[in-house]
Amino acid sequence: MRIVMIGPFGIRVRGTMWRRALPLARALIRRGHHVTMILPPWDSPADAGHTWEDGGVLIVNTHTDHPVQIVSEMLRLTVAHRPDVVHVFKPKAYAGAILQILWYLRATGLWRGRLVLDADDWEGPGGWNERAGYTRPMRWLFAWQERWGFRHADALTVASRWLAAQAHVMGTSLAVHIPNGIDIESWPERPTPPPPPTALLLTRFVEFAPAQLPAIWRYVHARLPDARLIVAGGSLRGEDRIARRLMTAELPHAEVQWLGEIPSQAIPSLCARAHLAFFPAKSNRINRAKCPARLADVMAAGLPVVASQVGEHETYIVHKKTGLLVPPGDDIAMA
Repeated sequence: MRIVMIGPFGIRVRGTMWRRALPLARALIRRGHHVTMILPPWDSPADAGHTWEDGGVLIVNTHTDHPVQIVSEMLRLTVAHRPDVVHVFKPKAYAGAILQILWYLRATGLWRGRLVLDADDWEGPGGWNERAGYTRPMRWLFAWQERWGFRHADALTVASRWLAAQAHVMGTSLAVHIPNGIDIESWPERPTPPPPPTALLLTRFVEFAPAQLPAIWRYVHARLPDARLIVAGGSLRGEDRIARRLMTAELPHAEVQWLGEIPSQAIPSLCARAHLAFFPAKSNRINRAKCPARLADVMAAGLPVVASQVGEHETYIVHKKTGLLVPPGDDIAMA
């Protein structure tokens, strides 16, 4: 079977294509299918116009001169590969446009094939539209593309059970729940870290409010004054800087190391320095829809975890067996 995967951006910067689509493409190759990924690398412009193979998957990057040219080139490349299935990752932007064009081409008999949509986030009301800083026209467009895609795709692959439920509400006949997997196949054995007791927080500060971090750590610091905190991850709107400022003001004697954005390859060494990791999250649509790949990475490294009982945290963690779950927003319980 010939399969074309369509992405809304390139493969190097954001996680959807290299952490979700590419492993799935490699697995399909091992099953004897032919898979091509067609990507508009506006977020990694050095890849524009380049093609290479990865695990048997042909990765084709369009040029990025103009939005109309990008869509036109993506459509031309897709049709040229004569796919039996087109698997579109994310219903928005360039990928969503290709999904819609192919649906209309099929409706008029100009193209034949099946259309599958992958969703690993919620874009509409209460979702990323309200956090990502899009303009009002872009928010309207992305929310409309999401609703349209959920209702018109032949099938969906979704990263969370919450997204599967939304798909069924919107009339999708087939929605398959595929959680994210780990990013590193071979993990080194994790040694027992030396004291002092150290906690690791991997976050983009989207999952919870910055003020929650000092609220949680205040209780930990009261019980374990020598406890150390490692914070790794960037943020969208400077939430990491806000959290750092609040921590410094409220807990000036706490030992906190701020690492900023880190590559996935650094996670095993971070896990080797910590005694546990924690994942606070508010109960909102972003957290119910997303699938926390970093949580899977940390658990694969053998690090004990404490997480808010929200969304896919319950897919990975069986309470008191593979980790601890606490009520969302309960800072004392998290501590």
